[in-house]
Amino acid sequence: MNTLSESRLDNGVQIITRHSPACHSAALGIWLVNGARHQQTGQSGYAHLLEHLVFRRTQRYTGKQLSELFESMGGNINAQTGRELTAYHGLVPGDAVYRLVDLFASMLLEPAFTEADIEIEREVVLQELAMLHDDPEEFLEDTGSEIVWGQHPMGWQILGDSKSLRSATAAHMHDYLASLLDPARILVVATGNVNHEKLCEACKPFSRLTASAQTYGITRPEFRKDRRHFPQDLEQNHLLWLMPGPSARNEELIPGIIANHMLAGGVSSRLYQQLREDLGLVYSIQSRIDPYSDTGLWLIQTSSDPEQAGRCREQSQQIISQLCREGPSDSELEQAREHISASLLIEEDDLEASMERIAREIMYLGRIQTLEEKLDLLAHTGRNEVQLAIETAWKQHAFFSIGPGDGIS
Repeated sequence: MNTLSESRLDNGVQIITRHSPACHSAALGIWLVNGARHQQTGQSGYAHLLEHLVFRRTQRYTGKQLSELFESMGGNINAQTGRELTAYHGLVPGDAVYRLVDLFASMLLEPAFTEADIEIEREVVLQELAMLHDDPEEFLEDTGSEIVWGQHPMGWQILGDSKSLRSATAAHMHDYLASLLDPARILVVATGNVNHEKLCEACKPFSRLTASAQTYGITRPEFRKDRRHFPQDLEQNHLLWLMPGPSARNEELIPGIIANHMLAGGVSSRLYQQLREDLGLVYSIQSRIDPYSDTGLWLIQTSSDPEQAGRCREQSQQIISQLCREGPSDSELEQAREHISASLLIEEDDLEASMERIAREIMYLGRIQTLEEKLDLLAHTGRNEVQLAIETAWKQHAFFSIGPGDGIS
């Protein structure tokens, strides 16, 4: 039986575990409320660059020693930087999870990266940026997000811009890290074969942190409708629709998730069945909702032969508009509920997925939603709510494409 436990260090750092005695491994995440949105002018890319730098060296370990210690655990250890959250995470044998906390604490609390490290990691990130421009789907998503959110930091490229990256110094980055290490912005979550008391003891290094007097004001981004084509010599035209999505705290999130599944969430979805199975216009089509603290982004993406791209766009928009006008059928709604419910059940057995879910719920909702609560919300979401969710979003949609020619008629 899984056991959920919650504690706080004296300074407020929150620690949550979900103990699963049948597991041999444990998933751990050190989560920081920090991302692209918390950067100031001239700091674009700092959050992501910092993720690279803390792996370089600490006061106790060289970068090579860190790599050897991580590999000796035999698991998967990494980090991720998003628009609002950064996580240092890993999946390791249960008895190694306390050592992993110690290493992450050394990286964050005892960083020793130098100007030479900055030079190396800056070049690595600039290579990532160059690779981004070689990937039309990634380029379209990042550029489209920047356009619809204007100059707001939520729309800034997570990898940053070359000007900010080239001006970053070791002193800048050490100060930046110190500014975000506030106990109120740190959450430790572990799932699997983990002992709560032992994990709390392993987290004691974080108790040296004190609350920061510095405040970080954030404003809600405004979504801007737009339509643009980016000419490029490609074999296909890549198409992207962006819509404002519900936030993680919005009651429209569950209806939106249901509508998203109906549109292109699987092989039985409306867009997949008609564009792929009936018309053969695309190989695949994807959609997703990215919910954040006070806003969200709804994305639908596909690609098509340049000669069929105009028809693909027209057919897609007709399908979406039909769902807005008529709403889902009863059978379609039931199928979507069944699929999402099954996905939630499967996620319960995925240590890394459940660790991330717990972290996001704590940081966005301030509490953990039970599986029963989610299933109940799904069961009581009706056709009208689903229709309203997609109708509201679609009224404000933006469209972007990249590929041959000067646009898609």
